[in-house]
Amino acid sequence: MYGQNAGVLRESLRELLTFHRIQHRIGGAGPRHVPATTTAEERELIGAQIARYRHSVLTWCHQGLYAANPHIDHQTLTRRTRGPVDELRHRLGIALGSDHAGLPTLEELTTTHPFLLVELWRHAARACALGEHDFTAGAGYGRLSKAQALTLVHDIAEVTEALLALDRRYDSVPGWQHLTNPTRLAPRGAGLRELLPLQRPLLLHRPPWLGPARPARRRASAARSRRCAAGPAQPPDPPAQHPQRPQPARGPRLPTPPVA
Repeated sequence: MYGQNAGVLRESLRELLTFHRIQHRIGGAGPRHVPATTTAEERELIGAQIARYRHSVLTWCHQGLYAANPHIDHQTLTRRTRGPVDELRHRLGIALGSDHAGLPTLEELTTTHPFLLVELWRHAARACALGEHDFTAGAGYGRLSKAQALTLVHDIAEVTEALLALDRRYDSVPGWQHLTNPTRLAPRGAGLRELLPLQRPLLLHRPPWLGPARPARRRASAARSRRCAAGPAQPPDPPAQHPQRPQPARGPRLPTPPVA
């Protein structure tokens, strides 16, 4: 079940990372004089609901790091004695303690939403709510091998990076509460840089319940494809050779007379 729940979580976050203009995604006024379909108060309620979904994802990350290494007494660790994983778990705990959104209700987890952006957050939160049972059913708390624990830490580090990237984009949502000290919360700053390659997609395929993706309009790629289909470029034609005008015939040159 861990692979299925983690896959839904990564798929939802991967799709959310492709969304920009968040106000327009939740009914705000869009470009080119697109009218707003929701009021500022309604968008504030939607932002609060998204914050509760985010709180569920943060809780899953915090519990997952404890399940990866449950033998360490986290109460006795200090800043000098904490390792990279323990440091990230400590910072996630601080972020959860300062996040007053709370967990989503059962109705919010089971009721679909008309906006796709909120629906993706709901899928991510529901996967985290189901994934918390994986840690007590065999995927954690001393029953993971070293390789499995590293995989779990790697997934949590990537999810945390995705949450930080999304947190910066939701600044225009009315009443949005940012994560506490996002610079220190970043896994790369906590010492997990080796677990996060510079360029690695969060998801390798599109969620099936989203349907087929629309092809991107790229004029440069289309022009390049036409040039490739036409074959190799032919050398330019040589310039036309114009015939030279005939020169008039000249007689013999007379000798110069001597100077007296």
